[in-house]
Order: sequence, then C-alpha cells, then structure tokens
Amino acid sequence: MRRLVFCTAKMYYDLLDARTKGDPPAMETALVRVDELYPWPGAELAEIVDKYPNLEDVVWAQEEPKNMGAWTYVAPQLRVATGNMLTIRYIGRPERASLPRLFRGAKVEQARIIKDVLTLAAASSKKKTSKV
Repeated sequence: MRRLVFCTAKMYYDLLDARTKGDPPAMETALVRVDELYPWPGAELAEIVDKYPNLEDVVWAQEEPKNMGAWTYVAPQLRVATGNMLTIRYIGRPERASLPRLFRGAKVEQARIIKDVLTLAAASSKKKTSKV
C-alpha cells in the first residue's frame, strides 16, 4: 500500500464501493474507517500506520467542507499518529461560510472527492515508476 486513507463511516463506504469497481491502481489505497473521534484512537491508528512500511502519504477524506467537518480536529491528531516523515493530505470540499439548504452539486462534488482520493493513489504509483 502506498496510500492510507482515514475517513468516517459514509465516506468509507462510498470509497470502498468506488475502489472495488475502479481501476487496479486504486487497490493500492488502504481505507481505514475511524468510528470514534473522541477519545482519539491514536495508538490504534499508529499501529495501523506501522503495518505499511512502503507508505508514501496519508489522507483524511471527508464530505463536509474543510472548516465544518472533523479535519481541524483530526489534522494534528494524525500528525502525532503518523510521525513527521509522511505527508498528510486533506481531500474534501473546500471551506465554505455556510451550506445551502439544497446543494444541487452534492453528488457531483462527492464523486469528485472519491475520484481525487483514488486517482491520487494511481498518480503516486506512476510517479514512482517514472523515476526508475
């Protein structure tokens, strides 16, 4: 595995479904569902990270806007669990002042997030092979 993706329940199932239907490079992405944000399962997540010695980066994926979801709480917690050698990325909706009542582009935006999570793994694999 080259990429480790942490997320909460709905995002996990959407990513799992897309990964199993997608291209083989997406299979290089490990998905970890974080069911409980508090108390933060830091030791358990650090053990998971340690199981992947070839890990290149870590992702937090969420469907909420960056400033409304768990990202602001999770980012420093993930840094502790992963150490300083790995890149931690956010993939989700951009920051917003408020959410419209009926967000017409919600399905399109969710599809973009899923694609970004899974195709970045493929780009990471291509980057590594092009250096050889």
